[in-house]
Amino acid sequence: MTKLLYMIKNENEVFKFRALETLYELLEKSSTNKISFLLVEEFLEIFLKLFSSGFYDVKGFFIKNLIILFVNYSSVSFKYINQIIYVTKKNLRNKNTLIRRASAQLVTGILYKLNNYQTKHYIYQITFILNENLNEEDPITLGIVIFGIIKALKISEMAFLGTSGRIIIPKLIPILRNKNAEVQKNAVILLGYLADKMGVFLSPKEWLRISFSLLDIFRSDFKNVRRNAVNTFGIIAKVIGPQDILFFLLNNLKVQERQCRISTAIAIAVICEICSPIIVLPFLIQEYIILDSNIQNGILKSLAFLFEFIGEQTKNLILILLPLLESAITNQDVVHRQIACNIIQVNFLVIACKYKRFKHEL
Repeated sequence: MTKLLYMIKNENEVFKFRALETLYELLEKSSTNKISFLLVEEFLEIFLKLFSSGFYDVKGFFIKNLIILFVNYSSVSFKYINQIIYVTKKNLRNKNTLIRRASAQLVTGILYKLNNYQTKHYIYQITFILNENLNEEDPITLGIVIFGIIKALKISEMAFLGTSGRIIIPKLIPILRNKNAEVQKNAVILLGYLADKMGVFLSPKEWLRISFSLLDIFRSDFKNVRRNAVNTFGIIAKVIGPQDILFFLLNNLKVQERQCRISTAIAIAVICEICSPIIVLPFLIQEYIILDSNIQNGILKSLAFLFEFIGEQTKNLILILLPLLESAITNQDVVHRQIACNIIQVNFLVIACKYKRFKHEL
């Protein structure tokens, strides 16, 4: 370890990079009691000196080593936390993309170790710094920054002191148009989390505008992005009520793009599940009367997804939906009849399982 320390101090970059790679492999395999605290201090000091001078390596071993040393030897490393935050704030404004990316990785990597009564206030500082960098141009760095904010908010409520919903949510709307999958996914998750925890601080009109922006996410090529967008719609509907959100979604069923209609149908089903089916179903039944094939098809798919989600609760809804299912199963459109049969099949399975369980209990 001592030899590696001297090699990292060496001016020769080849030696330095090889030493960083070897150190990472050793730290991954070794237990925390194998390195003396004095040696850990020396490593941290040289790493922070290199970090403040703008050093970076393409493979990322430098930052990985720094995170491992900070996390595994927290009794030694906590005294350097102020220096780390100061240097990170400076490096996040650096012109070099890799330096900014490494800085975001560092603060995101050490966050969960700060969740104790002595260091919680540092989470607030880090969240504030990350919020200032939501205008990051590099998509990979931006994805790490947003993930860091999510992580901070989940770890400690102190992070909310560094986050104002009125400030951060308008910044997230343009980010939703970013074509990078990781950026889109993290932005949608953060939006849903803020809606859940801070939804009351924004007006319903503002949330409707945000919901309208989210509709474009349904056209994303990435399944995990679409899934998170659907969940976020459910959370927003819980905050402001389902009526206005359903208006947007039912209009979205008129588009020709199949993937967009499926995501919209799932979103309607999620809203039904979260906001109670009894509240939402009258709107769907009323809209089904409109003789638009796409809307009828989307509503039937929503009901199919809903029945899969809520399981045994379907027995309370089947009588309400009987006229709709009767209309669908006698429709000329093959797709209508097929989806109606699937809904009836799910209901029969639920009832049969319940009857079998009841019989077994007797």
